Amino acid sequence: MRKRAKWMNKASDPVLEVLKKSGIAVSRAAVNNEIQKTQGSQPSRATIYRAFEPLSSHGLIRSESRGGSEFYQITAKGEKYLSGELDASELTADNE
Repeated sequence: MRKRAKWMNKASDPVLEVLKKSGIAVSRAAVNNEIQKTQGSQPSRATIYRAFEPLSSHGLIRSESRGGSEFYQITAKGEKYLSGELDASELTADNE
């Protein structure tokens, strides 16, 4: 069972799941498209996009810039969270 944190929104798990499934660094738009394709209109694009910053600042995903665009990939911490081995509420943000 996953141990969520208060800073997570309803798109946090779907974002992590798409990034794990992709196995490569992808754009926010690609993640949004995959979630919309599989889950319909919920969560909204805005909610999906808002999930990225806290997931990144808490170390569950990482970003890299290529050609002026940002691409995201799940980290080992993110995979541990998805498998239920990590309590996300115990993570602190980089800026805390």
